[in-house]
Amino acid sequence: MAESKDNYSGGDKILSSDLNQTNKNANDGGGFRDDIDAGETINGATTPVPVYQDSADDELYKCDANDNTKLNFIGFAISNSTDGNPIDFQGEGIVRGFSGLTAGAKYYVQDTAGTIGTTPGTKTILVGFAISATELLIIPQDKKTHFGSVAHNSAGTTGVTTGFRPRFVLGVGTVGQSFGYSDGSNNYCLSGFGSGVNPAVAGYIAYYNNGAGSIWAITANNFTETGFDSVASVSGAPPSPITVYYLAIA
Repeated sequence: MAESKDNYSGGDKILSSDLNQTNKNANDGGGFRDDIDAGETINGATTPVPVYQDSADDELYKCDANDNTKLNFIGFAISNSTDGNPIDFQGEGIVRGFSGLTAGAKYYVQDTAGTIGTTPGTKTILVGFAISATELLIIPQDKKTHFGSVAHNSAGTTGVTTGFRPRFVLGVGTVGQSFGYSDGSNNYCLSGFGSGVNPAVAGYIAYYNNGAGSIWAITANNFTETGFDSVASVSGAPPSPITVYYLAIA
């Protein structure tokens, strides 16, 4: 077998093996793949389709902002395929082939599976920024954020779906009219953060103490690939509900 050559000069013939390897390296570095199967019928040749990879079969499926199992956007399918057959996929960089995009606008996964739009769907899944009417720059998964709120009326756990595994959750809580550190009447509503780097690590994202033994303590815990739990503990009889506004960061 001929050895790969890396010192070509003008007039030399290029080995097909070297050219194929160069193309493979360029495609892998730019997020292009053609060796992943579709898990359903996907038509991405005319308009790229936002997809996720199912851990059960490693195949690609259309993202859906209204389905908690279909939120983990990893890139776009850019060819047509059917269940069990290879499909062209792009996971980073500039994706071409759209029409009617608004340059400079953010685009999100929609509640209609496999579509994107300028307003978030039921869950906020940012996929990228349009740089022209036909081109979109993908936002990498590790740059994702999700903003929302969760209310607690009593002690307990409420699951929060973000569509990705948060590394950090920043929060601030409100009780009645108090917001921030104090409302001037010894009512405290502190901001804080939780960390999802280690699933065992939990941190306060909000804390309330009226100075007389009535306490709300809210932690972010049980981090998963699609969100986290907001866990409320109570002492005494604090006013309710406590509403926590959070920012989850991948």
